[in-house]
Amino acid sequence: MIKIEYIMNKTMIEKSIKKLVSININRSSLFLISVFSPITIFVCIFLGIKSILIPLLIAILIFTQILRIIITKKVLKNNFERARIIYGYTDEFPETIVFEEDEWRVESEKRSGNFKYKDMLTYFVFDNQICITTIGNFLVNFPIDPNSEQVKQIEKLLVQKGHATKIKCIL
Repeated sequence: MIKIEYIMNKTMIEKSIKKLVSININRSSLFLISVFSPITIFVCIFLGIKSILIPLLIAILIFTQILRIIITKKVLKNNFERARIIYGYTDEFPETIVFEEDEWRVESEKRSGNFKYKDMLTYFVFDNQICITTIGNFLVNFPIDPNSEQVKQIEKLLVQKGHATKIKCIL
């Protein structure tokens, strides 16, 4: 059993939510670019209008970036609102996370949750935090030194029992 007691603040939550949203939005925008760019190239070459190929590709890039900004703002607003509902308007709040053999739990004054290891989808480490996403887009993040022995034990549990995959943050 691994038990970690910590104090979270809204800044830490906001950073982790922004990171998760940016990872997902970057994947979506790369998908849009990889789908629409070949289609545009094929149609322009097939129709013989090569002169508008470069402006169309630039328009696709600009469109995906505008779409990325709009979606990011909307998702962040929804997630911040959800965090306000869960945590209230306090700036700091104590929490405890306990990793056991069959399940793991998060306990605090404002929320508590029991999770099975099979419910975990992904996790990532950044800014001295571990962030775990579960089925239903539930984000659990807690501060911990990324080079500590506890992190190695937790990652071992996440991968072996939960089949969670680590997101490589290349942003």
